[in-house]
Amino acid sequence: MVDAFLGKKYKLSTSENFDDFMKALGVGLVTRKMGATVSPVISLNKDGDDYVLTSQSTFKNMTSKFKPGVEFDDETADGRKVKSTITFNGNILTEIQKDNNGKVTTLERTFTDSDVTIVCKVDDIVCTRVYKLQDVKFLWCLCVLESNLDVFYHSCALEIRLLTGRETRTKLQEVVRKGINTLNKHNVQFHEESCYRQRRQGATKKRQKR
Repeated sequence: MVDAFLGKKYKLSTSENFDDFMKALGVGLVTRKMGATVSPVISLNKDGDDYVLTSQSTFKNMTSKFKPGVEFDDETADGRKVKSTITFNGNILTEIQKDNNGKVTTLERTFTDSDVTIVCKVDDIVCTRVYKLQDVKFLWCLCVLESNLDVFYHSCALEIRLLTGRETRTKLQEVVRKGINTLNKHNVQFHEESCYRQRRQGATKKRQKR
C-alpha cells in the first residue's frame, strides 16, 4: 500500500524521452528547455481522507489534492487545465489526465523504498522518469561524521530551501540540530561519532609514526 511511502521525498535522477513527451502535449520550445533542466522533488502525503501529491522545483511548485478514484480538477506543470483521476493498486498510482483538447495522458507512478519510477504515456510516446529517495537522515549522519555544519548546508541546499525557505544561518543550524537529536534517539550519532573517532585516531597514529 502506498501509505508506507507517505512523507518521503524523491528527487529526479534520470529521465528518458521527456522532450518528445512534452512535444506531443503541445508544450512550447522554451518551456520544454526549462523543464528539461530542473530536477523536481516529489512526495506523497495525506490530509484527512485526502491524499496530497506535491512536486517542487525551481521551475514550478505543484500540489494535487485528491481522493482515490474520484475525478478532480488539476493543472499540469506546463499550465494546462486537466481533469484527473488517480487510482491505487498496491504500490502503484495510476493517473489519467484529460485536457480541454481531448488529449489523454497516463502517468503510472511505482513507489519503492529507494525510488519512484514514473512512466508517462501520451499517444504513442512513452517517457520514463526515475526519482531517487532523498535520505535526509543520511545527510545528518554526514554532518555528525564530519563535525562540520557546512557539509550539511552544501550537500542538501535544495532540501533546506524546501523545508525552511529563505531563512537565516541560525535557523538552518536549528534544523540540523533537530536532525541530530533525532538520530541520537536511534543511537545513530554514537555509531557515526565512533567511526569519526576511529578515523581521527588512525590519522593520529600515522602522524606519530612519521
